[in-house]
Amino acid sequence: MNTLTDLFFNPQIERKRFPHQGFLKSLTLDQLSEQASYDLVELANLFNASVNHGAAVDSANWRDVLFLSRRLSMLEGELAQQKHLRASNGVRVGSWHTFRNSAPVSFLEASPLSRRAMVDTLFSEATVPLNAIQSKFYSTSPRTGRIIPEDDLSISITGTFDKQGGDGLTDYEHSSEQVSLEEGDPELAFNGTNLDRWVRRVEFELDSDVDSIETQLTVQVPASLNIESNVLSLRPHPNGSVDVTAVFTSADLSESFVQLPGFSEVENAQGTRWHFPAAQARQVRIWFRQRDWIEENGKKVFYIGAEEIGLFLADWDKTYDEDGELADNHAVLVRLDAPSGFRFATLHNFRSDPMFTLEDSGSRHTHFRVATDSAMLNELWNSDTDTLPQQLAAGVDLGGTTGTLYVLTTLNWVKTSGGLSSPYQVNTPPFVLGFGVETTLIPE
Repeated sequence: MNTLTDLFFNPQIERKRFPHQGFLKSLTLDQLSEQASYDLVELANLFNASVNHGAAVDSANWRDVLFLSRRLSMLEGELAQQKHLRASNGVRVGSWHTFRNSAPVSFLEASPLSRRAMVDTLFSEATVPLNAIQSKFYSTSPRTGRIIPEDDLSISITGTFDKQGGDGLTDYEHSSEQVSLEEGDPELAFNGTNLDRWVRRVEFELDSDVDSIETQLTVQVPASLNIESNVLSLRPHPNGSVDVTAVFTSADLSESFVQLPGFSEVENAQGTRWHFPAAQARQVRIWFRQRDWIEENGKKVFYIGAEEIGLFLADWDKTYDEDGELADNHAVLVRLDAPSGFRFATLHNFRSDPMFTLEDSGSRHTHFRVATDSAMLNELWNSDTDTLPQQLAAGVDLGGTTGTLYVLTTLNWVKTSGGLSSPYQVNTPPFVLGFGVETTLIPE
């Protein structure tokens, strides 16, 4: 027994019956001893094979991580060199900050904890903080803090469904061509535990023409819970290679599904969160698509699933004082550093995701300021009052005195509409996924 393919153990030992106060047969005892000895040897072999395989996997993973770390370091070095060369040649240098990166993130010194924006690196999102939140798929023990999954979750998974596009019921997992299907345990995507995941494995012959599969998941909120919700989150598996093509909710147990407000297809999805006005959601339906397959043991294999799917009712902090101090409102500070040996001269472009100009001037719910100090005393540009840098022929003068800039992002609850093009719905929290700047620099 040397490989994991041999890790199947069938015990040989059988229960033997010995007469009460009767004679013991040596043959029966010998058989029992022989069977027990065999099982112990097999268990020892199984354990040793498992340990050896685990050590080999750990070693292989360590080498892969080491290689990726080296490659990342090389790419970071090449990017830094490119920025340095562009700066040396007087060419504009661009940089992008995503809120998946917490390294340059801080907060105003005078800002109390309750007024700091909430930064969630899992979903690359800065938004207003939470006052309270309730999960619809699991609960937390008030005594131990342990997560307790709901017992009566009803989950259905199928590769055959109707997209309501005129094609009727269609088999999007090509079951007639499958070599095998491992359904996985979908409850693992709803238990609140990050280390568990639902994984559906669909296998085809290597020469199969199937180039993608699609799967529909439908889950019912337990009847014992309040079904009002306003947040849906999804962490797909494999992360970054699954498309989320549709998300629906239904207020009851019928087929009256409607698309989640504000939803748009997400390709190569990572951790994603959707905010919507509080509504009844008795069912949630999600369409997944996997276009990336791998060759595995001479077969074409598609993996599709989720690490965690969450449905919540959240109470967001709605505090905002338009005339208050900077520290009175929900804000987050991000430090931007120029390439070594350079100082910021001119700001030529500023862009946010979602772009803040999608909302009408005077009705915006995200606000940006650029300064040379973390207290925002030397403010150089303000999105509420100043023209976009990209609309100015000369850009915004950054002074050329420092290699560090600070961008302050302030958010306020969407109480009223920000206009027809606003990315935010009324009675939802605003959010920022990231922002980018383009600058010219001068040598120190």
